[in-house]
Amino acid sequence: MTAAARLTLAPDDQAAVNELLTAARTQGIKDTLESQRTQALAERLAHPAALLAWLLSNSTTDLAGLPDDKALADTAERLARYPRSEGEPFEVQVLALVRDFFDQFPRQEQKRMLMQLLADAMRGARQPAHADKIQELLENTTNPAGTVPGP
Repeated sequence: MTAAARLTLAPDDQAAVNELLTAARTQGIKDTLESQRTQALAERLAHPAALLAWLLSNSTTDLAGLPDDKALADTAERLARYPRSEGEPFEVQVLALVRDFFDQFPRQEQKRMLMQLLADAMRGARQPAHADKIQELLENTTNPAGTVPGP
């Protein structure tokens, strides 16, 4: 023997619940989009040069009103620390950390050394194909001065 019961709301109450659920979904979408826009802007402006370019393109003030290099660097550093979305995949978070780490070393030689350490770690992890790709990248990449990095 089985029994079943079905409860329903009065039509006005059901309409109010539907309206509330629709409003909550709409607000959730708006909040997510705003968060994504804010995070994308923070990521784009996390470098002093990008921040200056953005200020120049969005400013109606004269050039004398622009921040100095230290203020730009401080602001860009703060933007770089903007918290990442918790929903980002682990790999994306790791790549962002590695990118930030590399940005801490301004000279090409320093970056070459880090890439060589990465290649050595890949070989140590028995992933020689990946290490070879790093090595090939090092051999084929030019630095900002336009010269090919040497060994």
